[in-house]
Amino acid sequence: MASRDAIVVAGLPVAAQFFRALDPACVIALQAADGEPVPEGRR
Repeated sequence: MASRDAIVVAGLPVAAQFFRALDPACVIALQAADGEPVPEGRR
């Protein structure tokens, strides 16, 4: 999935905790760091 707009990534620790609460065995592969700007169209 590509970003439709330029964004700043925020909330990754909260999102990871949420998904681990649903499935403790889930594997999360971050493609951007929390606070990192992501340009439009980046995958």
